[in-house]
Amino acid sequence: MQDLIVLCADLDMKLGIGALLARSQHLGFHTIDFQVYTHDMRDPGVFQRAHDFLRPQCNRFSNAIAMCDFDGCGKERLLPREQIEARIEQRLQSNGWEGRAAAVVIGPELEAWVWGDWRALAEQADWSGGEASLRSWLIERSLIKEHQAKPDRPKESLRRVLRQTNKSLSSALFAALGGMADTTSCTDPAFAKLVSQLQKWFPPR
Repeated sequence: MQDLIVLCADLDMKLGIGALLARSQHLGFHTIDFQVYTHDMRDPGVFQRAHDFLRPQCNRFSNAIAMCDFDGCGKERLLPREQIEARIEQRLQSNGWEGRAAAVVIGPELEAWVWGDWRALAEQADWSGGEASLRSWLIERSLIKEHQAKPDRPKESLRRVLRQTNKSLSSALFAALGGMADTTSCTDPAFAKLVSQLQKWFPPR
């Protein structure tokens, strides 16, 4: 039996979470064997059908995580992020994963995690001048306020930055950031839940 199966909404998320899971020592859990998959229906598919996708795997993996974005999941106008997580988890618990599964819904979207390490982002975006220059550029264009840790519209802001440096928004970028970003100061609640759950299931040895 393998340690963990993760169901993600898309390839960007798959590569990003795969890179993070490979950094077990940095995140405070022991090395695990894992598999990461994507759902054909993306965010709505994870919300509506994660339990169907993962049910056949409950005897092959010790634990499971279902991950999607809050924006685009289909219920973002009706339910808060935490309730969407709870609904996914309730279905998983009733379909073979009792006590062994968790849902992580990223608000508003995966790109919010990209802004957790400005130094790494500036490097991967080929931004000359580093993180201070990047922040100033965003403030000048009203994409972020001076007191904010990250933009209110993280995906739009990331696309603007990459257009400025003539880089494309690719899955490779998420993989690179997942593999190098300093996550120790990240306060995003979905990220904190993910790390806490991994530490609980797979404590350091």
